[in-house]
Amino acid sequence: MKKLLLSVSLLAVASLFGVTAADVENYRKAAERGDAKAQYELGMCYIKGSGVVKNRHKAEPWFRKSADQGYAPAQFRYGNFCMLKRGKFRKVAVGLYQKSADQGYAPAQYVLGNCYKNGNGISKDLVKAAYWYRKAADQGYEPAQFDLGTCYVNGIGVSKDGRQAAYWYQKAANQGHAEAQSKLGDFYFTGTGVIKDIQKAVFWWSKAGEQGILEAQFNLGEYYSNGKHTAKDMKQAVYWYQKAAKISSLPQYTLTAEAQSALRAQAQYILAMCYKNGEGVAKDMTQAAQWFGEAAQSRHVEASYNFALCAFNGIGKKKNYRTAFSYFQRAASGKHNQAQYYCGLCCLNGLGVRKDKNKAVYWFKKSAKQGNAEAKEALKKLGIQ
Repeated sequence: MKKLLLSVSLLAVASLFGVTAADVENYRKAAERGDAKAQYELGMCYIKGSGVVKNRHKAEPWFRKSADQGYAPAQFRYGNFCMLKRGKFRKVAVGLYQKSADQGYAPAQYVLGNCYKNGNGISKDLVKAAYWYRKAADQGYEPAQFDLGTCYVNGIGVSKDGRQAAYWYQKAANQGHAEAQSKLGDFYFTGTGVIKDIQKAVFWWSKAGEQGILEAQFNLGEYYSNGKHTAKDMKQAVYWYQKAAKISSLPQYTLTAEAQSALRAQAQYILAMCYKNGEGVAKDMTQAAQWFGEAAQSRHVEASYNFALCAFNGIGKKKNYRTAFSYFQRAASGKHNQAQYYCGLCCLNGLGVRKDKNKAVYWFKKSAKQGNAEAKEALKKLGIQ
């Protein structure tokens, strides 16, 4: 027994400095003797590829052996394997999470909360979800602290409470949780659950923005560009809009994919306008056209129109009437009256599309109906009132 304990202790020290193949072999010997912790650590070696070739299939049986002995971290890990198998295994997974959570293992408590929240492998129960989030949050587990804060924002399993939400967001933010930092910034900006403090809002948005949170990056771009709460600083605004415009931003679970796409497209459009007008950055129509094009991919109406203009006039990119007409149409479908006029112009003159007077009239009428003077004049020239 003493030999076994010494072996495991040495392995624990070795893991701090990188696990070697020899270390793994020692884990294996201890695991085969039935040591639950060694079985778990051997499984983790296969998960991480530490001292062995990464192999999830070889990790699973060791987690199962350790879990069968009641080792809480292994119960959690083996539960994850079962959850991925779906079907009846999801109930098995929840049972394992429950056993691990009952022993106070915070990651299992958090995931059990998720299971109750989403009805995953167990009947949906929002009160129990909040209960298990709190258990994990009380142990300092930052994802649980963030989700518990969100429960208090939305009244999920608890009564809505801005102060409690701010309290738990603060806890998670202090540990570096990026979305919590962003939300805490929002709270300080609006005075939700805390005393309104714009400087603290900027502080927390900056923390979150540097970690790649799109909302925080966009908020900072707005903060520095509108000059309402500080001196206008377009260089700082461009810095943050550039970060928000890039697709490398972290996924945000409190925003839908559609909402993230729309917010990013708006940042790309504003950045394009900065390059177009030389605000906070040297004027550069090539960059402007590029960012108009990026935003247009998300069907941003103004960006689509401006990108079409670049292609139509050969500004910032090679002149291409076919591309121009395509993007004028995209903007026109969003009821952009000047884009509708250009669609009519293209159809009338065969620019990027087959010449068609009837289609030209169609687009001119749509534009004129919205008060576009050029479209009205075009209809007048065609003898149409």
